[in-house]
Amino acid sequence: LGRHPWELSFSYGRALQDPVLKAWKGKTANVPAAKEAFFLRAKGAHLNCVENFQYFAGLVCVAMLMGKGGVVDELAAYVVYLRIAQSTVHLIGATPSLVLVRASFFTAQVLMILYMALKLV
Repeated sequence: LGRHPWELSFSYGRALQDPVLKAWKGKTANVPAAKEAFFLRAKGAHLNCVENFQYFAGLVCVAMLMGKGGVVDELAAYVVYLRIAQSTVHLIGATPSLVLVRASFFTAQVLMILYMALKLV
């Protein structure tokens, strides 16, 4: 059958569930802790997703207003792919090696955004 889009969705779902299941441990008394674990993980993932979005979106808008949309066209998809990869790694965990991978994805995005900004000048 090949690859399907729901494989990525499953990885997000599992990454969100794992800390919750560990906190819950099958006990009703642990439900509040499990809810807290879920909301904490989801909030972290959300903040991770939007940390540099405003700069990227602003750059795209400025490029379009200047009539230089082609400047951002060549790298925009890669910035989005790196954003998705960074968010996925964030959801998977926070071990030192995963934080390094996440930081690498973030750094690559920032460098691409700076490169596009310099090309607009």
